[in-house]
Amino acid sequence: MVIMTKTQSLKSTVTFEQIEKPVVIPQIMAHAAVLNNVSVKEYLTNGKTFAKCQLNALKYYDHDALFAFFDLGLETEALGSQMVYPENNYPNIKQHAIQKSTDISQLRLPKINEAGRIPQLLEAIRIMKADVGSEVPIIGCFSGPMTILTQMMGLEKALFLAVDELEHFLKLLDFTSLFAAELVKLMISSGVRVPVLFDPSASPEIIPPQFFREFLQPKIREIFVETKKAGCLYNWLNITGNITPIFQYVKIPEVDMLNIDYPVDPVEAADTIKDICIDGNIKPLSFQEESEQFIYDESKRLLKIFKHRKGFILSSGCEIPFYSKPENVKAMVEAANSWV
Repeated sequence: MVIMTKTQSLKSTVTFEQIEKPVVIPQIMAHAAVLNNVSVKEYLTNGKTFAKCQLNALKYYDHDALFAFFDLGLETEALGSQMVYPENNYPNIKQHAIQKSTDISQLRLPKINEAGRIPQLLEAIRIMKADVGSEVPIIGCFSGPMTILTQMMGLEKALFLAVDELEHFLKLLDFTSLFAAELVKLMISSGVRVPVLFDPSASPEIIPPQFFREFLQPKIREIFVETKKAGCLYNWLNITGNITPIFQYVKIPEVDMLNIDYPVDPVEAADTIKDICIDGNIKPLSFQEESEQFIYDESKRLLKIFKHRKGFILSSGCEIPFYSKPENVKAMVEAANSWV
């Protein structure tokens, strides 16, 4: 029997082929720092530390991918927002890059490979790539255009801008889309195989579905066209919350993988999203609060739902919490490994 690499297993899953065991990708981000007894601040500011923690987490859990993601402040910091770094939490925005709509006309793209913490992220990707080669896919998360926009000026101001000054809003959206596209191309050239456009601010829990269809879907498509040209393996779209109202709009030709968060009914997703690989959708907080048996049973339930559909990656609905119980993450991996 030929043993497939983790990358080969991912390819077979995304193309709806039958494989020996399901692909399992817990969304391990800053949990890797806690697992390695490293401060979250150190993890998010030092590429070498970040890579070491991710690689050690891979060895510990033996899941099927590495993650390259710092935090939602990465892009806005590179574009001029001022951040505050707690020792063991994600950074907070002290001052937004955009204070008033007239600032938008003054925006210019920085040298992205030199801006903020981006050089550290790119270094981490290169280190991980040198370690795992092509055998393990590196998943590179970057913020989507709506999330970068809201991080640059604050969510409330951004939504008012869309209502009151649509022309300024669309100009800023063009800018954040261009920045996202240029950043992810750098990530791909450094070793990312699967870029994840992570856009929680595009959720229908925040903006109306028609707004998503008219203004955001075209930008997501444009970015994913660029990632394909840059040589990525697959495109992964992750919009948090209940995305059921926008199912018809996320079935984008350039999207190969679609994340479903825990509020989404997996049965409805399986029935509605026919030809895109789906990943999800165990409630992230369960990894911190529930038992090993609970995670194991939830994993088996999801695998059963998608057994005949194929094209499914067992995962958390979103990032697992920092202080997730290691035994719970192991329980999800074990459920995939023991699946028949």
